[in-house]
Amino acid sequence: MGTTREETKEKKEIFRFEDHKQDQSTYIGRFRHFFDVINPIRFFVTSAQIREAQQKISLKEEVAKNLGFDIYATKSEANELLEYKKIVDSAIHPDTGEIIPFYCRMSGFVYFNCPILFGTLMCPQTPANIIFFQWINQSYNAGLNYGNRNASSPYTKKDIIRGYSGAVATALTISVSLNKIFSGVTSKMTGTKRFIVSTSFNWFAISLANAANCSLMRFKEIQEGISVKDESGFEYGKSKIVGKTALFQTIITRAFVPFCVMAGPATIISVMRNKNKMPKNKMLSILFEGSICALALGLSLPAAIALFPQEGKIKAENLEPEFHNLKDSHGKIVEEFYFNKGL
Repeated sequence: MGTTREETKEKKEIFRFEDHKQDQSTYIGRFRHFFDVINPIRFFVTSAQIREAQQKISLKEEVAKNLGFDIYATKSEANELLEYKKIVDSAIHPDTGEIIPFYCRMSGFVYFNCPILFGTLMCPQTPANIIFFQWINQSYNAGLNYGNRNASSPYTKKDIIRGYSGAVATALTISVSLNKIFSGVTSKMTGTKRFIVSTSFNWFAISLANAANCSLMRFKEIQEGISVKDESGFEYGKSKIVGKTALFQTIITRAFVPFCVMAGPATIISVMRNKNKMPKNKMLSILFEGSICALALGLSLPAAIALFPQEGKIKAENLEPEFHNLKDSHGKIVEEFYFNKGL
């Protein structure tokens, strides 16, 4: 007997976005989620493709949540919807619904940081080179911090200029000053001890500069607070305590990234040099070092931002008094609030 047209069609089943989400309560689940968000391939998705993905995802979510209808999809349709969702997560700001500028997206992190890191490592450590690459690095960090902030407190152009100027100036002062101090200390050391101490000092200097940059570019989260919601998504106002919590968690992730980027490649390259395993050809050696750095950048960012969930949760009792004993739409006291930490 021949197969009917109906039998050859793909079977449609109920599709729910939440069934395909990575478990955000575990570190591994968050790592997998953020690895998709920063996927360098999605950096090249056009604005038109991003808007198309956003519209299709919004339509499906409206059907499922607001209208209460089940979504049915074949396996190929489900895979297409999941790819649209990943595009949206990587390019659309969760608070504003607007496209994040390409230079502020996490998916461009590897592309922008590779030349910065390569220049920092390969160029002679003269004051001019240190200042130049730190300026480039901190300018990029400022854009990344602003583009991935919690946007419930709006920024004016004056706020952005003031934040950028303060962030870059402070970070440069910290980096150059500490580098000068540390170089005086490490110049008297040799071998492995110098390598460990130099890497530790540089990590401390960069982390401190990144913390200053993040704080100044996202200062309104402390100054005005950020929005808190209940489980259903209803907003109850802005909390300065939550703003400080979100910013502190982001600063921790900004310190973790340079640690992985500096310690990993530096250790691998140092070991290979000691064992005389590095490529003899200068160009191949440079390409090898660049590849190691790119790999470290690609893995360190999702590893760092996965330390905390993007959607944070905090008990009502730990917030300002005005958030205590509030009731939701069902008349039940809200015991926990949710917030967008930013990235």
